[in-house]
Amino acid sequence: MGTYAELLEDSRWKEKRLEILRRDAFKCLHCSNQKVVSNFLISPTAVGKVSRLTGSSLNFVVYDNQLKTHHRIKADSSLSYQTFMETLGNHKDATPVLLFKPRQMYCELTGLFFTNTKVHFSDFVGLDLVAQSQSRLNDIVNFLDTCSVEDFREFDWLFLKGLHVHHRYYQKKRLPWEYMNDALMTLCWSCHEELHKNEKVPYLDEEGKEIDNLTPCPKCYGAGRFPEFRHVQNGICFDCKGAKYIEFV
Repeated sequence: MGTYAELLEDSRWKEKRLEILRRDAFKCLHCSNQKVVSNFLISPTAVGKVSRLTGSSLNFVVYDNQLKTHHRIKADSSLSYQTFMETLGNHKDATPVLLFKPRQMYCELTGLFFTNTKVHFSDFVGLDLVAQSQSRLNDIVNFLDTCSVEDFREFDWLFLKGLHVHHRYYQKKRLPWEYMNDALMTLCWSCHEELHKNEKVPYLDEEGKEIDNLTPCPKCYGAGRFPEFRHVQNGICFDCKGAKYIEFV
């Protein structure tokens, strides 16, 4: 058996993780991704701003209100053109909103969600592209600023990178993917860190009796990775090597 970080790269864990993310609709069960949105630039998009690239890829053109310029945003293959268009068809009264951070040539898409029907946008007839983008962006920013966690629960997320699947407890001789689904929950990296700062994770023996509490890594607080450093070894914590807990190092 490999290290804990190596186990998390196992295809069986990746399948289990995706199952939990889909069950939880790609939402943090604590903040419904409200904290995630605040960490990225956002932009509304429309059908006219979406173009098929090659195969299943997507390309978005969005307006950055801070830099006063347009960005091209390329989605990875996990978000297909067909899936996007099918989901868009089910949200005719909503607006797709992108999360991204500016890069050089192409910005990498971080998240994509659909607002509910409470959003009412301006009439763009006769406006040029920049004016449309600015007006539409201001509308969505103002709307999201007034939304509560309960409002965020109503949003339909199609895609979000960096979510964590948290184990509510650990058990001796049990591999990460060998837990029942109710022992696993989706959290954003911010809420995951807060949870480990404020709560203890039980460690059970083979019979299911609690024998100890695990000690989260003091650097990553049990998250194992830092999403802001994904470009360096996939953001792994160098102190615990992705093991999350001192006992697993």
